[in-house]
Amino acid sequence: MRSSPAFTRMLPSNDVLPENLLRLYFEFSASMSRTSGLEFMKLLDEQGREIKAAFLPLDADFWNHELTGYTAFLDPGRVKLERNETEWRFVPDAPWKTGEHNLVIFSILEDAAGNRVDGAFEVDMFNEIDKAGKQERYLLAFKVAR
Repeated sequence: MRSSPAFTRMLPSNDVLPENLLRLYFEFSASMSRTSGLEFMKLLDEQGREIKAAFLPLDADFWNHELTGYTAFLDPGRVKLERNETEWRFVPDAPWKTGEHNLVIFSILEDAAGNRVDGAFEVDMFNEIDKAGKQERYLLAFKVAR
C-alpha cells in the first residue's frame, strides 16, 4: 500500500524571514496533483489570524516537473530597496577613487521581490509590453570628484 504524499519542508527555512520576501518553496515526499496549491494555503500573523490575499494569484501554477515542489509568490510583488520603493543602492566596499566610472547593470538583476532594472515584477507578468526596447545590460556612467 502506497502512503499519501506528505509535506517535507519549506524554503527559506529561517526562523526570521525578510519582510520583502517574494517566493516560498514547498517540498513534498511524493508527487502531488497538478491543481493549484494556493487554495490549500494560508498565511497567518503572530496572533494566528489569516492574512487575506497574501499570495499572488497567477494564471500558471509553479510545480516542478516531478510535482514534488511548489513555488508560491507573496503579494505585493513591488518591493525595492530604498526611498519609497523607487531606488536601488549600490554601496562599494571601499571609497570610490577620483575619476570616471561605469556601473554595468545586467537586465537579469532583480531584487528580492522580482523587480528588475527595466521593469517591475507585476508589469512583466501581467501586461503585454514591448520587449524590443529591452537591453541585456545597462551602463550608468558617473564621475567621482574630490
